[in-house]
Amino acid sequence: MHGNPHSPVRHGRVPGEPVHAGRRPPTAARALPGLGVVVALLLAALVAMAAPQPAGAQAAPRITGRYVVAESSAINSSSPKTVTARCDAGDQVLGGGGGAFAVAPTAGEMAAIGRKLEVTRLSPASPGRFTITAVETAGGTTGNWYVSVRAVCAANPVAGYQVVTTRSANSGTSPPEQGVLAECPGTKVALGSGATVTFERGRPVGGVGVSMALATSGQTYARAAEQPGGYAFTWSLTAFAVCATRPQGYEVIAEIGSGTGHSVSCSNGRRILNGGGFADTTLSSAIPFATVDDAAAAAPRNPAGGNVAAYAICADAVNR
Repeated sequence: MHGNPHSPVRHGRVPGEPVHAGRRPPTAARALPGLGVVVALLLAALVAMAAPQPAGAQAAPRITGRYVVAESSAINSSSPKTVTARCDAGDQVLGGGGGAFAVAPTAGEMAAIGRKLEVTRLSPASPGRFTITAVETAGGTTGNWYVSVRAVCAANPVAGYQVVTTRSANSGTSPPEQGVLAECPGTKVALGSGATVTFERGRPVGGVGVSMALATSGQTYARAAEQPGGYAFTWSLTAFAVCATRPQGYEVIAEIGSGTGHSVSCSNGRRILNGGGFADTTLSSAIPFATVDDAAAAAPRNPAGGNVAAYAICADAVNR
């Protein structure tokens, strides 16, 4: 894979791009509303973001020194798989994303493998890394697959930068799903988002996957769900928000589609900072592209006509 002048990429071995298929201090975890309500909140937030800045407001800072780091795992049938993309020493991670991708000679075989894969971790971490973990679902697969992760980094300091995390309470039970939100303080906005499922030590890793990782300006939302057969042990969910002073050209582009995948693009030449999505079932990927300013989300286990959405956080960033 080769970068272009508009999207510099530093990477290890990346088999390829995926196919396109408010403002309060951080608080304790809160239950999230249903999918329809989340969509309504998302659209309302996008309208608010489009409002003009007040007259006399201080000019928004511009993100400079942006670049993308991409890493991938080995291609095999081992599970789980974890890979981290790291920014250069001292640089800040703005956002990122990742996914699990099948490798097979036919589209049908790839689809069958893909239905057995789900993401359990998409997490940015200060000062400069983004990690993905994916697992095979119940029954597993003998097919080959790999995980790929992207970290969108800034070589120059970003104004107001901080990473906020919120973890769900451990109730001692195994709920079929959990939802958590992380909130940026004051008037800061979310440049990146993430979600991580944490399993009990010594218990099986799998059976629970991320079904939502999205942002609405100053908040990020995470949701995870158990497989239809349930998961016998307790687990928790953490939501991540990479927060900063609202940069020039900040926008969140979100679209809802149907089926097993959807993609969106930044507008007006803006650069992508983070990719995410949500679906009726668990996600196998929510990833920004490394060479164009697009993001894609995939949920191979979605039913026909099921909801799947992709979103991109974008800004008028200057590449290094």
